[in-house]
Amino acid sequence: MKQFGVLALGSRLKRLRDSLVSEVEALYKQLGIDISSTHFPVLRLLQQRHSLSVVEIAEALGISHPAVSKQINKLLKDELVVKVLDESDQRRSLIHLSDKALQELNKAAPAWSAMQAVLEEEAFRIDSRFLDSFAQFEQRLLSFSFKAETLSAMERQQAPLEIVPWEETYRNAFKTLNMAWLESIFPNEIYEKDRLVLSHPQSEILAKGGYIWFAKQAGEVIGTCALVPTQSENAYEIIKLAVSEKYQGRGIGMRLMLKCIEQARIKGAQKITLETNKNLKPALHLYQRLGFSEQKPANGYSVSRADLYMELYFPESF
Repeated sequence: MKQFGVLALGSRLKRLRDSLVSEVEALYKQLGIDISSTHFPVLRLLQQRHSLSVVEIAEALGISHPAVSKQINKLLKDELVVKVLDESDQRRSLIHLSDKALQELNKAAPAWSAMQAVLEEEAFRIDSRFLDSFAQFEQRLLSFSFKAETLSAMERQQAPLEIVPWEETYRNAFKTLNMAWLESIFPNEIYEKDRLVLSHPQSEILAKGGYIWFAKQAGEVIGTCALVPTQSENAYEIIKLAVSEKYQGRGIGMRLMLKCIEQARIKGAQKITLETNKNLKPALHLYQRLGFSEQKPANGYSVSRADLYMELYFPESF
């Protein structure tokens, strides 16, 4: 299924789950542990919280009430949990572990510690941040309706991506997109110069012979960039390239860059320059694909977060 990529994510996760469940069940059997691995989340939660209602268990684990009820009924049948009336509210029942369950969980504790060590070791072999990254990915997918987002993405795919010039109605988008990028990557390196340009693009960019473009799709502004003349004769600089995080990796930055290059050529420029940071690998890869090469800046960097200066020269015959 690997060849199907992320589209087979659900099937691949299920295959992994089934494999791990089978291995753990075999381990429990060999060690004489009389519990099922599928009930681990509920049993472990009750071990930590002592007693909870079915509703509280469902909320704590993020699974449905019917699914929890089904598990509790099985655990009651196996004499692993006990149901008692809540002394403070006779209308509801509380679930807590039986003496049998406590004994089995104590027997399972060494196995859990060893399993955790094995899984963490294998995860760290891949990437020391793998578990944290996966937790974030899981949280993101659970935070919205996947069906609704997919339908929305289908609508966007049918709508053409437009690169449009500056209009006053896009003023807020220019600032919002760039500030979102700065705050996510360089939250402690946002300077007054940034705020001045983003708050007054007409006087700081357009009035100085510069240009601003926006990437727009299905009526939404999702990216922007600017092109400004430099002090060098027949040269322009690309600044304030930003694409909404939700739309990154779709070639939008490329389209905006190509618009800048096209305009610079129309104006008879000999080269285009830009500043970036070496840690911004996707951006650096994009610039290299377009033919930009690293050079030494003649006058240093305009802001301290920049540590890489690049230039794109145009053939004289153009």
